[in-house]
Amino acid sequence: PPPRRHENRMVAYSNHPRRRGPPPPPVPSTFTRGLSALRDRIPDPSSVKDTVLSAASAAQEKTSQLSSNFYREVKGLTSSELEQVMLKATRPDDAPVKTKHVERLVGVTYQISGKYDIYDAVLRKLWNKMAEKDLRTKMKSVYVLHRFSIDGGPDHQEALKQRLRALRKTKDPKRKGSRYFDSKILMGVDDTPEHQGTRAFLSRYAHYVLTRAQTFGGVFNEISLALLPPAPKPQPSSSKKSRSGSKSGGGRGAKSASAGRPKN
Repeated sequence: PPPRRHENRMVAYSNHPRRRGPPPPPVPSTFTRGLSALRDRIPDPSSVKDTVLSAASAAQEKTSQLSSNFYREVKGLTSSELEQVMLKATRPDDAPVKTKHVERLVGVTYQISGKYDIYDAVLRKLWNKMAEKDLRTKMKSVYVLHRFSIDGGPDHQEALKQRLRALRKTKDPKRKGSRYFDSKILMGVDDTPEHQGTRAFLSRYAHYVLTRAQTFGGVFNEISLALLPPAPKPQPSSSKKSRSGSKSGGGRGAKSASAGRPKN
């Protein structure tokens, strides 16, 4: 056979066929792939904001609903218990009001938050007791109101003052022609000579308690020295000013006279 001719061509050292065109893109590293996965899993900030706002609104609404329901339950239980304790505290007998009854009544102001008005029911119940005929019940009811104004919860002190002022201007539907805490209804009509001393004391005591309860808090913070404005500084009198002026004028005259004298 004829001999083979050597052709001028390159022989590839690998078995893979030669590719034409641009080189393939580099393969991303593990770290880059991890960052891409995290970026894909991060939610949109706007959607996160909307979700958080809606959740906060729902939680606030649920909390308000629970608080209202709790307040209604506590108010119902407190109202019935308050009525029982007040009946015992204002019993028409010669025994003084027991301390445990007063503490239980006043303790209600520490059990319920100050944003709830509890004195509307309390003052109406006390007024019904004050309007009874027995002087002993009247006296004990005024005393209970006195203890409310002294020992009541600090968060309810302003509510007591405002509610008492408002009720004293409100007409009592049970007693036509009169308002709540009317002094005429409170004192009633009793011409018994033996009761005149007690009636005189009750009149003065009730006036003091009602005025105090609608004007001042438990420890008279309204007239505390810490709330008073600073005292004005004393101003120098006209006589002191004239004296200081004469002294300064005399000094100037002496200086001018000494300046005009010839030196030795």
